[in-house]
Amino acid sequence: MAIKLEINITNKWLYSLIAFGILLALGVGVYAYQSNMRAGNPPVMGHSAGEINVENSTGQVVSLQDALDSSARQVVSLQDALDSLKTTIIGSEDGYAGQTGHQACLSIGKTCQRVISYNYIREDGACTSATHCMRVCMTWYNQNLPGVENGGKDNIHSCDALLGDYTTYLHGGVVRCNAHFSAICS
Repeated sequence: MAIKLEINITNKWLYSLIAFGILLALGVGVYAYQSNMRAGNPPVMGHSAGEINVENSTGQVVSLQDALDSSARQVVSLQDALDSLKTTIIGSEDGYAGQTGHQACLSIGKTCQRVISYNYIREDGACTSATHCMRVCMTWYNQNLPGVENGGKDNIHSCDALLGDYTTYLHGGVVRCNAHFSAICS
């Protein structure tokens, strides 16, 4: 035995029924959704984060939303801690000319790691080779500067070095080298 069901409907009514069905589905969805994460009606739209209890790391039972909020605050605190570990380079242009690396870093609440120098040719009187004089200026020191090793060939110095611009190498009438000293603090 076969049942035959035939429905004749005009396009106008068919499209009207489809539109009504879509509007009805949207209406139910809007009614069921709760934007407040701490409230909600579980039989209608499941559970919100405010309704689910979890155990935190201390063994205390709290809502999932409170646990998430606490974790977010901890992430921000961790980011602040990481930011405080970042290094800062300070020098005479920051108002620390004449201070040692130790003094300058301490004034911003950090510890001096080292003082570095950016060396350059200040005067070139009778240098026979610009390349040679530049190499001398970049790494050689023959002036008595605190925290700077005489005869040293490195632009990394102890934190006892003074910040600012100083003559680092002098060969009278040939070349005068200067350097800008800055502290690396963390």
